[in-house]
Amino acid sequence: GNLVLHLAHFAPSRAHLRNYQDEFIKCGCDVMTCSTSSPVDVFIPSRGIKLAETILDLVLALKPRPPDKIVLASFSGSSKTILWPIIKCLRDQGERYGAVRKAIVGLIFDSCPIEFRADEGRDFFTEYALKGVPGAVKPFLDLPFQAFSLALDRVMRTEIIRQHRAYWHDITNPPFDAPVLLFFSQRDKLVKSETIHKFLFMMKTRGKADVTSVEFDKSEHVNHIVKHKSAYCRHLSAFIAQHTQQHSKL
Repeated sequence: GNLVLHLAHFAPSRAHLRNYQDEFIKCGCDVMTCSTSSPVDVFIPSRGIKLAETILDLVLALKPRPPDKIVLASFSGSSKTILWPIIKCLRDQGERYGAVRKAIVGLIFDSCPIEFRADEGRDFFTEYALKGVPGAVKPFLDLPFQAFSLALDRVMRTEIIRQHRAYWHDITNPPFDAPVLLFFSQRDKLVKSETIHKFLFMMKTRGKADVTSVEFDKSEHVNHIVKHKSAYCRHLSAFIAQHTQQHSKL
């Protein structure tokens, strides 16, 4: 059968997750939703590798047999905390996860990839670190969190630069040849349109020609399916239907 590996954003509400899960199911796919619990995970790739191995092992253990076709769907910060480690495992542990790699027929990005450096990375960190904090209190905590993130960036500068280069290289050059669908918006305060266009440019320069981007004009971060439900679901269902009906190119 078909499986969507739903790599969710940080601290999603159950109702919001259901928006995506229901659409994936309507597309004839089983869904495995995965998420990380802390925004600090973006700075600790070793946690991501352990999670990626757990996810991939679960996929291989699915009954009655592993899925024939897999679509990876990445949202927000999961592009670094989950998708990037999965790509690394598929590349570096080919014998162990070769069956998963060969089954991947599509890659979806929603409100990502995120640039985890400078303002964009700090904005992402503080947005999720302060999630759930009352509005009246938030201004008093925002500055300390910004300062902490900036200090972390300075202390770990060499490591962050290394991660940054490897992250961008790997997500634009995965060890599988699958078409890409990307959803974004100019109103997204966490992911700048320049970052999206950088990703699209890198994908095309690496010979990844089958890349479709859908830009919305009213939705904010990971809210495209709510503000533009009809158009979002139309593009999503067409992409999944097209690519789960054909074999992987590998």
